Amino acid sequence: MIKLSFLLFFLALDVTSFAQTNYQIIYQSSRWDNELGKFQPIFKKRLLINDSVSYEYTLYTPDKLKPPYGKKFFGHTSYKNISSGLFLFQSQPMNNPKYLIEDTIPKFDWEIFPEQKIILNYKCKKATCTYNGTLYIAWYTEEIPLPHGPNIFGGLPGVILELISTKWQTVEIAIDIQTQHVEIVQPAVSKKVSREKFDKIKMDLRSRLPAIIIR
Repeated sequence: MIKLSFLLFFLALDVTSFAQTNYQIIYQSSRWDNELGKFQPIFKKRLLINDSVSYEYTLYTPDKLKPPYGKKFFGHTSYKNISSGLFLFQSQPMNNPKYLIEDTIPKFDWEIFPEQKIILNYKCKKATCTYNGTLYIAWYTEEIPLPHGPNIFGGLPGVILELISTKWQTVEIAIDIQTQHVEIVQPAVSKKVSREKFDKIKMDLRSRLPAIIIR
């Protein structure tokens, strides 16, 4: 078992040294169903990676987003820049103003284990970390040596192809990987707020409309 500090990893890592290869990864998000005794699919999402920058959005049919990604507002999308540590999330709860939540990428403290498995013909290694009181299990591949992953997660010596939340009983697993360049720009078309302020906005909306779930 190896301790890997997110901060030390990035101090030693120069993402610009990677080959200029871009990836599009589609993940299937599923949640455990106690009655059925298995994971049930919820939705699919696409993670676009351009070296140190990534953009993630829920995948609809037909696909509603077109490049350059990030130029137009689209709810429940996220942008990460691992060089600057910037994390942006777009949301429009209850058709209120369009918000751009600005945050920083957390400093994950990963533990790497010797277990391995294959996902989409990529050899993956196991790692775990605790984030916001929840244990997460990640399977990442060094065959794609970019420190990205779904949601806000990353910081490993390769892309995360599977992410499991033990508390929320959810799993996100890659079901398709393609190498294709797409243009990603930093989102700016919405009202910028901090994560703390946006959490207060959501709490206020919940207090006024308790029967409605707001992401």
